[in-house]
Amino acid sequence: MNIDLIRGDTLNIQFELESDTVISLESDSFDVAFSVKQAATDGNYTFQKGKSAVTEIGENTFIMRIAPADTENLIPGWYYYDLQLTIGNDIYTIAIGKLQLIRDITLPPNSLPTFIYPDVNGDGTVDSQDALLILTAYMNIGAGLPSGLTEEQENIADCNRDGAIDSTDASLVSLFITECEQGKYVNNSNGWTEFMINHYNVG
Repeated sequence: MNIDLIRGDTLNIQFELESDTVISLESDSFDVAFSVKQAATDGNYTFQKGKSAVTEIGENTFIMRIAPADTENLIPGWYYYDLQLTIGNDIYTIAIGKLQLIRDITLPPNSLPTFIYPDVNGDGTVDSQDALLILTAYMNIGAGLPSGLTEEQENIADCNRDGAIDSTDASLVSLFITECEQGKYVNNSNGWTEFMINHYNVG
C-alpha cells in the first residue's frame, strides 16, 4: 500500500486488530513500529515512530500519528515504509509499501540525500555499462518485468534517491561520464557527490 504525504503535514494511520483478545496499549507485550527508510536496503531509518505515537480510539482500534516535525526537513520523493506490530512473541507486518513525500511550497529542505556512487556492475568505475544497466532495468520495470538487478544494485541504480529507477537516473550517469571526460569531475565517489550536488533537483 503506497501512501502520499505532503512534507510537513500530519498523517494519521488507523489500524484495527482482528482478535478475540482485547489488546491494550499499556501492555508490555504489545508494541508498534512505523519505520521509514530512503532505500529498502539502507541500514539506518529516515525516521521511526513507536507506541508513544499511537492512540487507542476503540476496542483494538488505534491511530498512529506522524507529526509535521517528522517530515518537514526531508527531501521530497519516494521512501520505503512498513508498519509492524509485536504481540507477545509474534511479529506482524500489517502494512508495507512506498511513502511518496510531496513537496509543499512553504518549507525548503535543509539537507540533501546521501548519493551512492552508481557503479552498478561493481567494476570499480562508472561507465556506459552502468548507464545501460540502469536504462534496461527501467525498461524492464515499465514492462512489468523484474528489473534484472539485485536488490543492492537497484538501490545503487536509484541515482537521484527518489525511490524509483527511471530514465532520469540513466541520464544522470551518462551526463556524469561526459563531464568526467571533460575534466569537470573525477570519476569516483567524491566526484559523483559533487556532481549530484550541482545537478540535484528537489522539484
